[in-house]
Amino acid sequence: MPKGVYTRVIEDPNERFDTKVRIDWITGCHEWTASRSKAGYGQFSYGSSLCILAHRWAYQRKFGELPEELHHVCHNPACVNPDHLEAMTKSSHARINWQTQKTNCPHGHEYSEENTYIVKPTGHRRCKECVRIRDSSPSKQQYKKEYNKQWMENNKEYRKEYERRRYERLNNAKD
Repeated sequence: MPKGVYTRVIEDPNERFDTKVRIDWITGCHEWTASRSKAGYGQFSYGSSLCILAHRWAYQRKFGELPEELHHVCHNPACVNPDHLEAMTKSSHARINWQTQKTNCPHGHEYSEENTYIVKPTGHRRCKECVRIRDSSPSKQQYKKEYNKQWMENNKEYRKEYERRRYERLNNAKD
């Protein structure tokens, strides 16, 4: 018999699936440890060349029927815990956007009812103040200048810390 490492070939897809899952006891997520898509979703191959998203396999295995769309309640695309998945239609899933957890736009303006409008087909939020600044500026350069001024104003502490670290790095490099 040749020397080397031998791996056991697991024929049963359910048993193979279970070997690729690690349970996070803190969050309750069942983390997929094998192949993942660019978006972070687990990919599970079964049969000769059949492939399915791992969380869909787990949901179907537990509940039988596979819905049109599944939503990760835990917001972890690598999670295959069927209890962390919620069945919904494509249209309602499209309306759920993880961006809604953000309270400010990228420029630092608050997402409030008065300062936010929803883009109809996609459901994305837009900051009315940013649109006002963009539309009132005579040129793109003016808009960038205004944006940079606001960003600097909103991120004073970050800039101070950044400059302090940069100064330390420069001084350490001279030594």
